[in-house]
Amino acid sequence: MSSQVKVALASLVLLVAVSFFTYSRFNNFKPKNLQPLEEVHGTSSVVGSEIPFPQDYILLGSTQTENSKQITFETAMSAQDIQNFYRNIFTAKGWEIEYDGRAGTFFNTGYKREKDRMKISSSSQDGSGKTIVSAESTSL
Repeated sequence: MSSQVKVALASLVLLVAVSFFTYSRFNNFKPKNLQPLEEVHGTSSVVGSEIPFPQDYILLGSTQTENSKQITFETAMSAQDIQNFYRNIFTAKGWEIEYDGRAGTFFNTGYKREKDRMKISSSSQDGSGKTIVSAESTSL
C-alpha cells in the first residue's frame, strides 16, 4: 500500500472518529442553567390587581417593561368563554369596558380603571381545541 493511501485512510478514520465523538457530545448535551417553569394555578399580580387564570392554563410566555406586562397562555376554553370569564372578573372589580370587538378569529376586549388599562385577546386554534390568550396590562 502506498504512503498516500495510508495517509488518506488514516485521515478518513480520524475524521469518522471525530464526527462520531462530536455527534455523541451534541446528542447528550444538557444545558446547566435551565430553570423549571413553575405551573402555578391561581392568581398573578398585574398592575396592582390580581388576574386569575383558568385552571387548565399553560403559560407560554410573559414580557414586562417599565409600564406594561404581557402574559400569553393556552387554555381549553373557547375564545368567547375566555372573554366572558374576564368580563365577569373585571367588571366585578370596577373596571369599565373601553372597547369590545372581534376581528376574524380574534376576540379583543379592553378595560380601563383610572390610569390602568387591560387588553384581553383570545383566538381559538383550528382543530386543536385550544385557545391562545394574551393579557396585556399598562399603567399610564
